[in-house]
Amino acid sequence: MLNGLLKIGFQAVYETAKAAEILSDYARQHISSGEKRVMPQISSACPTILRLIRMRFPKLIPNVT
Repeated sequence: MLNGLLKIGFQAVYETAKAAEILSDYARQHISSGEKRVMPQISSACPTILRLIRMRFPKLIPNVT
């Protein structure tokens, strides 16, 4: 699969499940630290959600963890 994607022009391929797990753990620690923060906190694990926030809901950008 990797070689096929590289052959058709992709420059890099990444496994996102591990990164999403790391980001989720970080978000849990960040929220439970007791530090006052803007709510709701929105996980940055999904690039589609991040793009949606940038395009349609820019006021929520500070809420992204």
